[in-house]
Amino acid sequence: MTRTTQRFATPRELPGPRPAANGDDTSGTDDEDAFTTLPDVVAVPGATYSLTVPIAGLSKSATLCGWIDFDRNGTFDTGERQCATPAAGATSATLTWTVTSGVSIGSSNARFRLGYTASQVQSPTGLADSGEVEDYPISFLARPQVVLTKTTTGAVGGPFAYTLTNTTQAGRHGDDDCCRDRRTGRRRHGHDRHAGVHGDHGEHPGDDH
Repeated sequence: MTRTTQRFATPRELPGPRPAANGDDTSGTDDEDAFTTLPDVVAVPGATYSLTVPIAGLSKSATLCGWIDFDRNGTFDTGERQCATPAAGATSATLTWTVTSGVSIGSSNARFRLGYTASQVQSPTGLADSGEVEDYPISFLARPQVVLTKTTTGAVGGPFAYTLTNTTQAGRHGDDDCCRDRRTGRRRHGHDRHAGVHGDHGEHPGDDH
């Protein structure tokens, strides 16, 4: 996003979310250059979603705000907004959202506004005398399911080792189905249900039957 005079600073109202994520283009030109596409959101309430937004051209401190229409109701709500205050000369700013309880699987929209006057860009619509606005489509996907199956034959059996790495989803306490042995119903040794990147190492004896 490059800090410029916003093209809708004349008396034209910036519209809300549109299916094609082109609401800002109706008040200017198709000038989206911060992202090619946005990463998908895992539709799990309480999970976090972060974006590092490229910016340029700041001669002084500015305000960057971003909205994601999590509940897909066609409105950028206050609870769907996150803001940052990049300094003069900054080349990026990070925004982190908490996925709201109303999230649903499907397609939606995101909007970013950058400008020098915070009160003008803290609203998803309205006039601003500086800055930039960009809209993007974004997709909400179901939480991926991972199933680990151990198979032994006859008297072969023997121990086996495995590594399970979670790099794309946030865990929630109480979601035990992902880490139970489907044969015995017991939880696998050493499973970490917390969010983030982690490895799970375990060794289990084989069947003697």
